[in-house]
Amino acid sequence: MNIVVDSDGFFWPPDIESTYMRKQRKLISFENEEENLNDLFEQYYLGFRSAMFICEDTIKNESEAQKALLEYREACIHSAMFYMKNHIESKPPLPVDFMWIVREAIVNELKKEFPNAKKIKLRLSMKPRLSARTIGQNTIIFPALTRSILIHCNLVIINSIYDVTNEDGQLVGDIDFKHNTQNAQNARFIFPYLLYCHDEFSVRNLPIIGARSQSAIQTALQFTNLQLIFIFAHEYAHILLKHFDDRKENLVKENEADSFALKVVLAYVEKDNSYSKHDVLTSIRWLFKYQLIEERIGELAQGKAVKDFESNFEDRRGNFQSELFSNSGLNGSTLFESIGFCMIVELQSILYEIGLDLINDIIEIFHKSEKTGGIEPWWEKIMQE
Repeated sequence: MNIVVDSDGFFWPPDIESTYMRKQRKLISFENEEENLNDLFEQYYLGFRSAMFICEDTIKNESEAQKALLEYREACIHSAMFYMKNHIESKPPLPVDFMWIVREAIVNELKKEFPNAKKIKLRLSMKPRLSARTIGQNTIIFPALTRSILIHCNLVIINSIYDVTNEDGQLVGDIDFKHNTQNAQNARFIFPYLLYCHDEFSVRNLPIIGARSQSAIQTALQFTNLQLIFIFAHEYAHILLKHFDDRKENLVKENEADSFALKVVLAYVEKDNSYSKHDVLTSIRWLFKYQLIEERIGELAQGKAVKDFESNFEDRRGNFQSELFSNSGLNGSTLFESIGFCMIVELQSILYEIGLDLINDIIEIFHKSEKTGGIEPWWEKIMQE
């Protein structure tokens, strides 16, 4: 049985100590946020829990897989308790490697034109979100769980693509995107994670998935790396382009920051032959859709009906695609990207058609599960509709 560990995310157990980790901890600061202790523990637990993936195609014994999951969960509880205690006591926090890998990638690309980029401060927030933000003129607040959520969403879609394609990447039969139980399954695994950004239910309601293969999880990790560089570089752009003093319209500044971030991502890809420009198109197109859906789920959680899907995220995605095609030599998307994109669009359609009732049902079921311990199959409503 193959197990893949995301060592760049929440992986460090409390009993590991090294010179490297001490240096990393000195670079990390936490945003001061009022946190319920139970919520804080569950956020750390989710981060650790999300760092291990079992490759389903290598499972020979189901009980062996269950045992591995149980042992890993127990280790996650131990680590979450340790780092929660440190967090409360304002001791050096968890070294989340991806933050510094991404930072170094961006600073290295910008050091000639923007030598002060290395002076920009980074702070971790434990509140789950899919976007970072800037405060003041020199600080970026980045949600520590962004990587965990993005890896999960990417893996759900990639697993689904693997279900309808063969080893050569060709379609196996026809796909009816409008009448496909796969849509309900994708919603089942993605909506709770995006809803978690807006409602404080227990993380035990968040489903755990395996990877169809080692290739599936490696692809998900690669896409997530590019998405994180883009999100980070976008916030660097707001600071380095002095958008805080700029009176331009918000969408204009967002598009300028996206253009800046795209150049950083393309420069990074040029130096690493494990990525392609199609990976950039796929990962960032999907990212804009995830962010749009998360935004809409937040509105639905507040009781607001979704009447249309006009959003800055859609406008920005269109500008991003145009610039990428103009500057990279790409003239279209791959079958892999197109299938995944259509699957994400169908999630968007589900919210448009039955979103308010569905999100209310999920919230009610998740909060009720804290008392009953069971979860009603809310996703069946999607198939019925």
